[in-house]
Amino acid sequence: MIEDKTEFSSITEKQREVMSLLVEFKTSKEIARLLSISPHTVDQRINFVRKKLNVSSRSEAASKYRRLSEVYDKPIYEDSDVPKPDILAKVNVQDEAEKLLIVKHPEPSGLDGVADQKQFNRIGPRVFVGKFGTLARIVAILLIGLTLMVIGVLGLAVFQQLSQIFAT
Repeated sequence: MIEDKTEFSSITEKQREVMSLLVEFKTSKEIARLLSISPHTVDQRINFVRKKLNVSSRSEAASKYRRLSEVYDKPIYEDSDVPKPDILAKVNVQDEAEKLLIVKHPEPSGLDGVADQKQFNRIGPRVFVGKFGTLARIVAILLIGLTLMVIGVLGLAVFQQLSQIFAT
């Protein structure tokens, strides 16, 4: 499979244009007309691709190119379907350089987690957000720590009682 990838990556952009049309069952003359090159140049590019793909005919080259392009010619990252906020429409920007400095995806505005009238997905209870959010987080951490300490002391007491029972 690595060999196929190196074969495919060795094909130039102009050769890919020709091969893409060859895959669509176009003749050399049709490809030449569409790309505004001579039929001789089309045949020459197809022959170079045949040699790179180690095949003996145009149809084998087209078949192998189609298979390789389906695997290796896809973009790695595609655009997501998530709508992008148009912050530039909300801000009066005069200078192009100033547009580049504006953040495209703003953080949620306000203390209640609402951004642009859409609910922001937060992790954790609502009590940790807002005016007393930091205080609520500190109290929660202290309560969790105290609970763990009580569980540890109770575990040690149980261990001491069990060791006294089994020691006798």
